[in-house]
Amino acid sequence: MKRKLLIIIILLLSTIILVKSNMNKDIKFNYHPILNVYDMSTPEKAVGAVDYVFVAKINSIKETIYSDYEPYTVYNITILENIKGNLLTDITLTQMGGISKSKKEYILPSDTKLLKQGKTYLILSYVPEYNGDLQINSNYNYIELNDSKDELITRYQQAYKNEEVPEQKKDSFISKYDISLNQ
Repeated sequence: MKRKLLIIIILLLSTIILVKSNMNKDIKFNYHPILNVYDMSTPEKAVGAVDYVFVAKINSIKETIYSDYEPYTVYNITILENIKGNLLTDITLTQMGGISKSKKEYILPSDTKLLKQGKTYLILSYVPEYNGDLQINSNYNYIELNDSKDELITRYQQAYKNEEVPEQKKDSFISKYDISLNQ
């Protein structure tokens, strides 16, 4: 009797593991080209082209929103260090790309990956003029931090002191999460 029960439990667990491992294998990745308006080739140029630079931990995915069928993934994040700008600690960040409405594919800009929960990133974000959110739209807007993070953070702190603002950048916008608006 115990042997039969053990075999049934093993078969049941094997079936569950097999089903879970095959879930989402049919989801495709659809990458589309994106044109960066600004030169992001050096840290000084990248910092000058964006509104905020900060170090943040990705806590969770809050939701996926859709604009003209384009997905945008919204994350709950914790700001660990402000480099350019002064943001509140617990806020959201919107990334262009994510799961499609049909849930059959991920739609992302070329060479871009979704941010990973639990990971820490150096983020270079801009603020769309229409809503005050923080947004990133390409792989030039984030760097996952690893063991050499202190050197990278120092490099971007120096880049902020020597930022090169592009001539064509006419406006900078203030995020709704900026401390100056929340006092």
